[in-house]
Amino acid sequence: MSIEKFTAYNPTCLYFGEGVTDDLGKQTKKYGNKVLLVTGKGSVKKYGYFDKVVGQLRNAGLEIVEFSGIKPNPVIEDVREASELGRNENVDVIVALGGGSAVDSAKIISLSIASGYDGWDIMKGRAKPESAIPLICVLTLAATGTVRAYRRHVERPRCVLHCAGNAPVAKVPAWMSRNQRCEILKPRTTCLRRVSNWPAS
Repeated sequence: MSIEKFTAYNPTCLYFGEGVTDDLGKQTKKYGNKVLLVTGKGSVKKYGYFDKVVGQLRNAGLEIVEFSGIKPNPVIEDVREASELGRNENVDVIVALGGGSAVDSAKIISLSIASGYDGWDIMKGRAKPESAIPLICVLTLAATGTVRAYRRHVERPRCVLHCAGNAPVAKVPAWMSRNQRCEILKPRTTCLRRVSNWPAS
């Protein structure tokens, strides 16, 4: 029996292990000086992740534009608002801090900022952007695989759209994974349930 040959290409760089978040500022600085920090509704601040990430970005000399409040099931209105903020502020790179909702939203935000297309048109496949701004994901829980997937999930009233790279409604171009430059996963937050002591380590 022979094994079929294949080539797999996923240029996203994955950082996993204790202390990997300490290099966040340096990694982000590679892509520009102005950061759109996309977060959820409150747990990243409650458990101290936000302060640590902001401190690392500022220590690297980066200017931060904050968009917080991405809902647990992200809605297109938040994506549109964040995209407009990013365009108006001329951000160079996005840092998504949180779980699947923040990361899924940031994927569409990065496409929308660079292309000028509406986020819902991108989700529906009506717009086919050919560029995106760099995206760095800092995952804070183990409940999602979104950082390693082409899929993204965004809703609008009475309509839920979960798109995958092979879905006919939203064919994702091969270059899309390149805008997600790196993922930073800390074992204590991505492998264990207890996360409250992450900032202290």
